[in-house]
Amino acid sequence: MKKILLQFAGLALVIVAIFVFTGSGEGWVEPPEEAPTGDIILSGQKYSGKVVVNITLHPDGTGIHEGNGEESPATWEKGEGDVAMVVHFNVKGTDYDMNVTDTGTGYSAMYPLVADMELTGGKPVRDIMLSGQKYSGKVVVKIILHPDGTLEHDGNGTITEGTWESGTGDVAMVAHFPVKGTNYDMDVRDDGTQYVADYPLVADMQLTGSKTGASEAPAAVEETAEEKQQEAPAPTEAPAAEVTAAPSVEDSGYAPNTLVLVYVADINEQLTGNFSSPSSVWGPALGASGTYTPTESEDLLFSWDSTGKSKELDFYANGTYEFRFTKMSITERGTWSFEGWKLKLTTEAGREIAAELTK
Repeated sequence: MKKILLQFAGLALVIVAIFVFTGSGEGWVEPPEEAPTGDIILSGQKYSGKVVVNITLHPDGTGIHEGNGEESPATWEKGEGDVAMVVHFNVKGTDYDMNVTDTGTGYSAMYPLVADMELTGGKPVRDIMLSGQKYSGKVVVKIILHPDGTLEHDGNGTITEGTWESGTGDVAMVAHFPVKGTNYDMDVRDDGTQYVADYPLVADMQLTGSKTGASEAPAAVEETAEEKQQEAPAPTEAPAAEVTAAPSVEDSGYAPNTLVLVYVADINEQLTGNFSSPSSVWGPALGASGTYTPTESEDLLFSWDSTGKSKELDFYANGTYEFRFTKMSITERGTWSFEGWKLKLTTEAGREIAAELTK
């Protein structure tokens, strides 16, 4: 025990506290000034603060073990039964395993290096994504509620920003958003297993969302055979006319020879971004031969135009790309190629996304 105390003595760290959003019908718990980014932080102290430990677990399965200021890498994977996660780390050449349990409102673990020392941590605050579709996918809507009371309404790729607040009674939250100059209110209900809302712009269209946050894709809503046979209402009909038609190369209004790309995120297929690049940008960058040969340079080659303010896509000279959704602190990277006048992205998960060229 003295040896362990000597290893950790002398330094003290501030224990990180995490506020918890439970996903209950009572609405959102006000987040702290520095809202969590999706990491889970387990922390604790012993012997009047002479031993202070923080373990940060990242969503990608990596982590950091910090004992009195000394850091070492960690990894973790999902557990079984009562064990939510199993954490692995090394301290001064010795490997340790630590089981983490889910207490319902947070996480708890017994620290293996110090007897009777408990580490605790809250559950990270996450966005809530509501989504739905109608008329065999001709109308697709996604609404993302952020912890700070703001939201994004995405109707077939056209994004507007709004707000939301906690509801009362059977209403968990009330969302407010504009579409083409008209303001709409939408009640979001908690049915016990997921969030449900009747979309106010399209008759009989329902949006659903997972209670575990936007990192999990909501279950698809099956359409009836009758609905599948229906055609989407004409643009002059209300209220469906408020949802802008999905962009296409032929009628999108893009200038000729514009590259158009719809990015689908690996983390959640419901998260998409609509990007375009005029020939005046991609032409000089990719060259006139119709084929681009990557270099060793990590310099930015060109940036894509986006219909969403918080979605960004950059191409680099070495044949890699970076997609960013800044409001959710999401970054994804992969590779791209341009051969025979055809541009293609390959995500880190191995999915291929092709761009289209307007005529």
